[in-house]
Amino acid sequence: MLKGIAAIFLLLALMVQTFSKTAIFFNFFANQSYITKVLCENKDKPQLYCCGKCQLRKSLRQEENSEKQNEERKQKINMDIALLSSFFPYQSTIVSSIVLYPAKFAAYAVQHPDSIFHPPCD
Repeated sequence: MLKGIAAIFLLLALMVQTFSKTAIFFNFFANQSYITKVLCENKDKPQLYCCGKCQLRKSLRQEENSEKQNEERKQKINMDIALLSSFFPYQSTIVSSIVLYPAKFAAYAVQHPDSIFHPPCD
């Protein structure tokens, strides 16, 4: 039951992210009369025939800016992973995990002993 609810929640979260611009358009057309009367910046200039499209443009611009910021953050993380992977070529998956989830790995700091134990020879 809990897995089903979690799956539905994750599916809805993915759909909201994927169809965010569609949701903005749907919200605009559903509330266009309210947006035209109350929120429109050009409501005192009827010759422009804005009808609230200024608010639609503003919402789409905000969505585009947030997508750009997310893309820039992903690129920065990928550059950090590539840089760290060049220092640790055989441990790239570990390095990428540490970069993406630093708090998870902070508790597992490795302390190297001063000398290495060697079993006695027969």
